[in-house]
Amino acid sequence: MFPAEALGWEPVPGESHFSTLLRAEVLQALVTFGHDKTQNEALDRFQILLNDRKTPLLTADTRAAAYIAVMMNASSSHKEGFEALLNVYREAGTVQEKERILRYFASSPDPDTVVDVLNFFSCDEVRDQDIIYGLCGISLECRETAWKWMKENWDLILTKYGAGMPLTHFVRDIVTPFCSNEKADEVEEFFACRVHPSIAMTLKQSIEQVRIKARWAQGVRQEQSLQELVKQLAGKK
Repeated sequence: MFPAEALGWEPVPGESHFSTLLRAEVLQALVTFGHDKTQNEALDRFQILLNDRKTPLLTADTRAAAYIAVMMNASSSHKEGFEALLNVYREAGTVQEKERILRYFASSPDPDTVVDVLNFFSCDEVRDQDIIYGLCGISLECRETAWKWMKENWDLILTKYGAGMPLTHFVRDIVTPFCSNEKADEVEEFFACRVHPSIAMTLKQSIEQVRIKARWAQGVRQEQSLQELVKQLAGKK
């Protein structure tokens, strides 16, 4: 039996705190990397949660995996999951649960869905200070979508969040995932006449990180491929 199967979805009486934490991490990883069996189980358990918010089949520790599965299967033509999770957010009785949902709302690989999520983040239903939980969860597939959305809505963002902490998170969480000098140049050009004192340092650090990753990626491309290296080593006596 694989360790993930041994852990299962439900806590075992007397299990260690480590097992509880490991279960949550393993399930999230399996769902994120597209493990069909785990994704299907997560979606089934989410449906049970919709009918019973207190179901023991989806504990606080395993809900994140279900939320990720829902959003990874959401699209502009299949909005049912997104709308269902939106209702769960609206009906959540604790700030902690709302924050948990926000962390995974933007994990969808579908650009149109992520645009809907970003628009929701900036509405009055989400507290200004809570948007930081959502921004850090934007899927890598939609980093370009998020960047385009931020450019189009920068004036609104600046007006709404002013010099507060959320403004720095917009820059850091949307810019930092890029890894090319071309994108770093584009970011610099956009902010050339839009630099706000509260984001100046964050912007500089974010662009530096993008350029560092760009150099690393270029170095990897120039190095001998792993496949060729293994072949050479295998040929040596």
